[in-house]
Amino acid sequence: MKTVAIGDIHGCYDELAALIETVKEKEELTKENCRWVFLGDYIDRGDDSRRVIALIRKMQKEENNVVALMGNHEEQFLRWKITNSVIWFINGGEKTLDSYGSRNDEFISDSAWIKNLRAFYQDEHFIFVHAGMVPEVPLEKQSEHDLLWIREPFIKATGGFPKTVIFGHTPTLHLNNTAKPMKTVAGNINIDTGCVFGGTLTALVTEDGKIKKAYCIRQRSLKLTEYGPDEF
Repeated sequence: MKTVAIGDIHGCYDELAALIETVKEKEELTKENCRWVFLGDYIDRGDDSRRVIALIRKMQKEENNVVALMGNHEEQFLRWKITNSVIWFINGGEKTLDSYGSRNDEFISDSAWIKNLRAFYQDEHFIFVHAGMVPEVPLEKQSEHDLLWIREPFIKATGGFPKTVIFGHTPTLHLNNTAKPMKTVAGNINIDTGCVFGGTLTALVTEDGKIKKAYCIRQRSLKLTEYGPDEF
């Protein structure tokens, strides 16, 4: 069984569709031999949030094992629905509403889907989460806020995690000016490679408890770059 984790998408539909098809072909994936894990932040900033969610939901119906996690932008969206807070709009929410236009039924259905997203997923070897974890705190005792929002205390930690954490949320472009995955000091792996900011969209492939390869699709040009586990 291979697991493919995909980082922050932010409405970049063309890049997501191209990345999924590329990874399927190169890794010879079928619904019997693959698990997909999406790390959240499907919406906002990019132009095609509606189509991104539609594609992931379609995969959930057609594939055997597709996990969709919540990101902080989905959490902001749900808060906006309750409080009408302008913070969501400041962070790209208007682009999400524009992508739905007059498709009210689809918007309502997708809103319910977002509300039911889980905050983390783990297998025998890895923990998958949007933002990260508080060091030295068991996974079951982590707050949802930290799982969706944490940055420096997690990224700068030197240890204190039961498994390798695969995460997004903080673009590598902003950390070391690179559009490929980045390992933290503790060995956790950041796969938010800043697609919506002109970087790439990343799919990280794991197999038998090991990092196998990363596939990165460049925004707009859709140029593919592949990295082995020793190259990031």
